[in-house]
Amino acid sequence: MKILYVKNGSERNKKFQLQTTVFEEDGQKYVKKQALCKEAIPHLKKMKKSYEKLTVSIKNPKIKLAKIVNESEDSLTFEFIEGESLEKKFVDAKRLGEKAASNVIDEYIELIKTGFKTTSFDSTTMVTEEFIKLFGDHDYSYFNGELCFADVSNIDLIFSNIIYKDDEIYIIDYEWVFDICVPVEYTLYRNPYMYIKKDSSISHAMEENFIKNYVISGGFYFYQHNYL
Repeated sequence: MKILYVKNGSERNKKFQLQTTVFEEDGQKYVKKQALCKEAIPHLKKMKKSYEKLTVSIKNPKIKLAKIVNESEDSLTFEFIEGESLEKKFVDAKRLGEKAASNVIDEYIELIKTGFKTTSFDSTTMVTEEFIKLFGDHDYSYFNGELCFADVSNIDLIFSNIIYKDDEIYIIDYEWVFDICVPVEYTLYRNPYMYIKKDSSISHAMEENFIKNYVISGGFYFYQHNYL
């Protein structure tokens, strides 16, 4: 086995501490996510269920999910998708000028809005205890009538997690998937490249709660290194 890349998630709450490793074996590349402690195993295993739920939620036949090819008690191994990330596509476009970069962003927004099952947000029924635990207790009527994911939401649809390969579009990471209806605007906001397109104080408050009180809760990285 040849190790090509390692990312350690030890700054998180123990429940979410995973290590991501890209490795090569017999000429084939793979991505392995491994729990760093026993507390993180349920979070790891949840990705297998998320794969099944997200598969059903896809509307665009070009969108695929990186498949799980192997699993152990404390790890999942995924196929490695060789292609061009949307992040690289955006960076290359930006070198050509703002219009080219803006076209990539518009393509991304269209992909997220039309690629998955969606519905209209209703704060009176969709702001559940789980929703508040994840994103905080705010006035979510701001999103009423706006587009949101229906039933299952992948909030980590950032540029680096979207890979173009031939005529297909792969989602390579579905760690942060929840059985709630999350506004599409918030998911778009989470992409660091999207700040040039919008400014949403409610989305910022949601993200701060998600990182500080959910992902990093009990850890130290948030305050010491300006994680958010």
